[in-house]
Amino acid sequence: MIDQCCGFLLPRSVCGWGTGSPFFFGGNMQIDVKINIKDVQKELTRIHTEQLPYAVSLALNETANDVAKDLTDEMPRYLDRPTPFTLSTFMTKSGKFKGTRARKTNLRASIIPGEIQEKYLAWQVYGGKQLPKKQAILVPTLKAPKDRFGNISRATRKRYAQPAGNLFHAGHREDKEPGVDRRTRKKVVEMLAAYEPFTEYQPRFPMYKIAQRSVNKHFSLNMTLAIRRAIQTAR
Repeated sequence: MIDQCCGFLLPRSVCGWGTGSPFFFGGNMQIDVKINIKDVQKELTRIHTEQLPYAVSLALNETANDVAKDLTDEMPRYLDRPTPFTLSTFMTKSGKFKGTRARKTNLRASIIPGEIQEKYLAWQVYGGKQLPKKQAILVPTLKAPKDRFGNISRATRKRYAQPAGNLFHAGHREDKEPGVDRRTRKKVVEMLAAYEPFTEYQPRFPMYKIAQRSVNKHFSLNMTLAIRRAIQTAR
């Protein structure tokens, strides 16, 4: 029996399918899809059998599209108002998965996320403690102005870095938590953002479960359709 396997690999190659190679999520989770080629070959002529690698490559690429789409569709369920940029992590504007497509001479498809999105989404997938690149991490409070996606803009970050007018830096000298404060017209002081030594994340986006469910749902049908297509195009 010849096995076709599929799986995920993070952080660089997020998804890959191949022959004789395990499919990993983050190096610690394996997803296998196995096809009993002998059972398939019984129903095929010699010419049709020669089309099997082509059929498998079609099925792998179509399943990669399905996985990327399911991951994208599930993001709003687990992430707070993901931006269009975040929603483009796994898919192109044309609706195809980002990465390397399988070929009949290389039965491996890889979904590769955008490099920038990968860096911040990893915290949502795995959780963990993020340390600052410099002295501290700027964490906005509920009082901070945000865009419709719940983020503070680059312009706001610049104002916080060099506060002026009714904005000012406060800290232990003022017997306050270090951060950026605002003095209102009524002379009430409000904290807009805190300077934290680190931030902790809990895993929120179950990427592996979503992908596993997607593979289980789509691969068999994609393989059946791919075999039909391969037979139709056989010469």
